Amino acid sequence: MAQSAGRPLATRLLIALAILLLWQRLIAFESQFIPKTHTLGSSEGIYRLSAVPFLYFYWNFGVFPVAAPGVPDIVPAGLPATEVLAAAGPRLRNDLNTPAAWGRMGDYARLFLYLPSLWLGAEPAEASSIPAHSVLFVLALLSVVVAFWRQHRLVQGVVFAVLVGSSSFQLFETYEHDNLFSLPITIALFTLAFNLRYFAVATKPGFKRFDIGVAAFTALMLATAREIRSEPVAIGAFLVLVYLGNWNFKLKQRLLMLAVLVTVFLGTALAWAAYFDSKYRDAMRFVQDHGGKPAAPLFVHHHPIWHAIYCGLGDFGGERGYKWSDHVAYEAALPELRKRFYPDLQFAKIPFYFERASQPNEAYLIKPEGIPEYSQILRERLLEDFRRNPGWYARLAAKRVRRMLFESPPLQLNLVLTTVEAPLRLWILIPLLLWAAATRRFFELKLMIFLLPLGATALLIFSDLGTINYQIAHLAGAALFLGSHWVNKEKPSLGNAALVSSATGRSEG
Repeated sequence: MAQSAGRPLATRLLIALAILLLWQRLIAFESQFIPKTHTLGSSEGIYRLSAVPFLYFYWNFGVFPVAAPGVPDIVPAGLPATEVLAAAGPRLRNDLNTPAAWGRMGDYARLFLYLPSLWLGAEPAEASSIPAHSVLFVLALLSVVVAFWRQHRLVQGVVFAVLVGSSSFQLFETYEHDNLFSLPITIALFTLAFNLRYFAVATKPGFKRFDIGVAAFTALMLATAREIRSEPVAIGAFLVLVYLGNWNFKLKQRLLMLAVLVTVFLGTALAWAAYFDSKYRDAMRFVQDHGGKPAAPLFVHHHPIWHAIYCGLGDFGGERGYKWSDHVAYEAALPELRKRFYPDLQFAKIPFYFERASQPNEAYLIKPEGIPEYSQILRERLLEDFRRNPGWYARLAAKRVRRMLFESPPLQLNLVLTTVEAPLRLWILIPLLLWAAATRRFFELKLMIFLLPLGATALLIFSDLGTINYQIAHLAGAALFLGSHWVNKEKPSLGNAALVSSATGRSEG
């Protein structure tokens, strides 16, 4: 009897997953029809052309960061990598003075996004991050549906997947754009799928060792994603509130999960830092041993935050001299750098770099963001500006919020060959939150709030050139509202609850 009770429920799930998978594959196959109206122009992201030389040596020799000018662009097809290495020996470097400074400016795990393409047979010069993003995004979507199903909310989960899976921004970044901007939403979906159980008001059975594993795996994933892109970390910060607010568990159990989340995150971050430190030392020896010129061990693990904040004020702070431009920040900091730290510092002939007049080093020019004193000077100027002009910054933040509310991507439905839009943007989240609060739908309320940190970049750093496109909280809210009618219908009656639970392994919530 239990088996027959659970079978229809599982069958519906499998049918939904199959349809969603087919739908996404059709979108990927016909990706030229994805609207290009919501893209990201604020950052170059992965800088693919700058990445390829490093990818060549990593794929063939396992070293990173190592590159040589012209490799592999001018290498004859079929030439063995060992011969390329022998010919490139004197030109080997740990960085190539490109705007991206791939060998010195952190987020080094970006390189791993190309591995699936290489495993499928692509050469480094032709490798793409699209296969990795495609698989991860589809898996994330399907995982969310399964998680909703386990909470007896299959219809809500399917509508959620349809609306998020129709986001023209996410679809373009996943299936068309060889970059890394698809990752934040994908990681947010995985985080939601793994932790959706803790959003429910009444979850049975109670605390298990499995919950510790969920917290640990989530932390591992977020810390690893941070080595590629920093935005997913904001989702982790709100996950802390989810754990603490999970009244289904005792306080000591909630604190234990929180401790595991924080400890594993920090431990994973330290492990990645140690790994890339070791790779850098090996790469320096590799360059030295093969006749090249190794770099000094001066590099960062992640892009400095103060440079981004300074430039980001250019969205609404132009009257105070701010601009979304690296060069404006460099020019602002250079006089103080000369006065306090490096009297002979000057702009190099190559854009995006400084050099020391008394210590010229054309092989490794000075990347401003790599100088600790550069970040110190920008931080001091920003904090002083905020202190003296709190009203100005408050007005700037309000303008960012308004832009997010009224210029974020609308609700969309992708029909493969065309896309239908409804003029409903992030502002609809306000009535949706009020609806959830008024009707005591705390599951929906917490979920909508949970996804809001995807807008952290637009709110805290820079709100122009597409950064608001990451926001999907309104898509989630619309899906939860549209699917709310079926929630009670999907839940088993009290008489059948035990039977369904034993047949499907699902929890009530």
